[in-house]
Amino acid sequence: MEPGGITYSPVQLVIDNEIVCYIRRILEGFDVTEETLSLDIVDEVGPGGNFIAHPHTLNNFNFKQKQSLLKNTVVFACTAEVGLSATYDFLGGIEKFSYLFSDDYKTLMSLYDTFFQINIDKIKNIPSDFKAIAVFLPEDIAQKNTTIFSLKFLKEEFFPLLSKIVEIFHEKDLKVIYHSDGNLLEVIEDLVNCGIDGLNPIETIAGMEIKILRRRFPELALLGGIDCSQILPYASTSEIKKITKDSINDASYGYFPGSTNEIHNGIPLENFLAFYQEVNNFMLGGS
Repeated sequence: MEPGGITYSPVQLVIDNEIVCYIRRILEGFDVTEETLSLDIVDEVGPGGNFIAHPHTLNNFNFKQKQSLLKNTVVFACTAEVGLSATYDFLGGIEKFSYLFSDDYKTLMSLYDTFFQINIDKIKNIPSDFKAIAVFLPEDIAQKNTTIFSLKFLKEEFFPLLSKIVEIFHEKDLKVIYHSDGNLLEVIEDLVNCGIDGLNPIETIAGMEIKILRRRFPELALLGGIDCSQILPYASTSEIKKITKDSINDASYGYFPGSTNEIHNGIPLENFLAFYQEVNNFMLGGS
């Protein structure tokens, strides 16, 4: 803050608020019991094991309390993936994934299946009182013009596992919002056939059009669609309001307006506010 409070940093306000929350939580103290220490579970899982997927972790996440702090801000819980991105991250990137794909496909698929099973365990161990509106399932499979992986690989090795993940989420009465950047037009039918309930982030600059998606898939929830690489950082506030309004009208219903990735530091505050105000105007009955 500058003298007299004449100027301030919105980013710093968010950071300071987060720090205050941490301090308040620390001052509340912590219960040190056999249950909270869970030394038996530490021994059970062991070095290199997966604590996140263990029922104890999920049973003590306290999702309801975290949602209550956010009031009417909705959390789409990110509880699991399919395992593809975890596989290439483990290997050190897509380049090394590609080398192993060529040199030792059987070993690669074994590793991929291991990460898939970890995610299955996470979902199966979600507590019965976990009542999110929907879950967020992120697996980037596309880039600006086409898919990152071959259609053959996606159809044979990815979509069957995605379908299984979605099925288990649905058994727990959880809707699934699938996330992938890029142009998904070659595989959008496959994704919908896997049973997903929503699609994010609708990367318009990569050729994803809200109007076409709504016409082709009337029951699919659409999330995103407001480009954060060119429009939000560089367009005028009037242009942003028009694009936001057009996106809402193109979707007609079942649409969550949002950035195609994030609200990053390159987006001027006035541009974000123009987007926010246009969405708010629509919610209040404006046209």
